[in-house]
Amino acid sequence: MNPVSPWQKFLKIVAIISIVVNALAIVLGVMVATAILDNSDIIDAASGITYSEAGAVVGALMVVVCAVSLLCALLVLRGAKNPAKMKPGMILYGILSVFAIINVVAALISGSDVLSVIAQSVLTWLVFFGSVQVNKLAR
Repeated sequence: MNPVSPWQKFLKIVAIISIVVNALAIVLGVMVATAILDNSDIIDAASGITYSEAGAVVGALMVVVCAVSLLCALLVLRGAKNPAKMKPGMILYGILSVFAIINVVAALISGSDVLSVIAQSVLTWLVFFGSVQVNKLAR
């Protein structure tokens, strides 16, 4: 049996934390989408939609994004346990890494909270790099 690499340990820890956080975020997104948190029918004068309609859109978007992130974390966890199965997680995190680069550039251009965006992006890049390293173990 092969010894477990440090990257496998790192990916297992990050994937488990990500699975828990994304599962909780999906529950919160469902609550927002179904307006459990706020059943307000106040109309925003600027946009002409009610706050509950906006909450439904935001909640649905949150559920979709967190479901994709949950799938990525599950695939990376599976690959961390068995390096021969790392390819799907590596590919998805590669795609997320490209989106992270776009997000950092957009944050730099807009002047928003750049440090927070960079911190999130660095974690995505580390998981991608780690998944590449673990995928090499399968060869």
